[in-house]
Amino acid sequence: MISIDHIAKTYSPEIALLVLVCRVEQKTNANESLTTYIAKNPIDWKLFANIVAAHQLRPVVYKVLSELAADVDAGFMSKLRIESLRIASGNLVKLDVLTKLHTALNEYGVVNIPYKGVLLSHLIYHDFVSRETADIDFLINPNDFSLANQVLLDNGYNPQYFFRPDLEKRFVEVESEMLFLKDTHNIPLKVEIHWDVTHRMMNVPIDFRQLFDNSEINQVLDKQVRMLAAEDLLVVLLIHHGVNDVWRSLRHVVDLAALLNNDASLLNPEVEERLRQTGLLKTSAIGTQLCYDLFGVGATSPISQTNSYRSVLHNLLTFPALKKQKLSVENIRQQFLLRDNFKDQLLLAFSYARAAFTPNLRDVETLALPRRLYFLYYLLKPFLLFARRR
Repeated sequence: MISIDHIAKTYSPEIALLVLVCRVEQKTNANESLTTYIAKNPIDWKLFANIVAAHQLRPVVYKVLSELAADVDAGFMSKLRIESLRIASGNLVKLDVLTKLHTALNEYGVVNIPYKGVLLSHLIYHDFVSRETADIDFLINPNDFSLANQVLLDNGYNPQYFFRPDLEKRFVEVESEMLFLKDTHNIPLKVEIHWDVTHRMMNVPIDFRQLFDNSEINQVLDKQVRMLAAEDLLVVLLIHHGVNDVWRSLRHVVDLAALLNNDASLLNPEVEERLRQTGLLKTSAIGTQLCYDLFGVGATSPISQTNSYRSVLHNLLTFPALKKQKLSVENIRQQFLLRDNFKDQLLLAFSYARAAFTPNLRDVETLALPRRLYFLYYLLKPFLLFARRR
């Protein structure tokens, strides 16, 4: 593990404190080390609150610090308690919505797998409230998009972007997900249906059918819920956290560390071969090395000596964190850093270029053309992009 003093000196005492809190939660450091650190280091609690929120670890931090006999700022803890209770309440609402929609989709014959979110909290923390969540996510077969769309509309959810059924086939071919929103009096609900693990722009080949073939029915409270097999969940997390989100948040590393802490056998030769075939060896090695260096979970590897790893680690511990926008320069640069080899980098560049010239829902929303004139979107794409950014 990297020493906490080194993290504090190189980056800030506040990010070092957050890493130490996560170590205590993962049981790789004792409570006493946290008490000693807080006593010896002046903490800017306002800055710490901002860092904790940015890395989406408020429930974890509250759980650890509330059980600690240390001089923690009372105002910070009071605000954190309120935020953690709000997150917990929201998670329980999302769990209820998840099970109801899962059932509704099944009744329409839409085989679906809820994943990430509150179910991931259940798997790695053994509760539904310790992990901050934003969306309710379902994997579906692309052929079931129409039915899934209808189920969500019937339940009061509206698509984020204007959607034209006459262009559905083209939309499903070029996109990988659809976000639906429902405004309630208590909490805004976001439901995403995915018919691929990541956008084809990311150029990550994965056998989507295998995820459904390997899926298992598990008991969640009093409901039967279809879930990803453990090894598939690991691969999907590596894609989501390492490819989509380029390890830019400590929550991503905590998820992986907790999963491996629960079952270290998940990273077996068979899974490593799958990672090799999908071009995920490097991002996987970086993720597991982060688990070791930051939280003491797993083992070290030669990746720790590479410039790409040091760059990812630096971006992760620097505040403010990397922007979430997928097309930000920093994000794209890290995307290329995480590719296994130069060939994969070229394929990624080609995928970005292809996506830049392929019409999407935002283009259709910006300019409504008849279906017979759809080809014009290819010609007008640069102008539509300019029109949206004005």
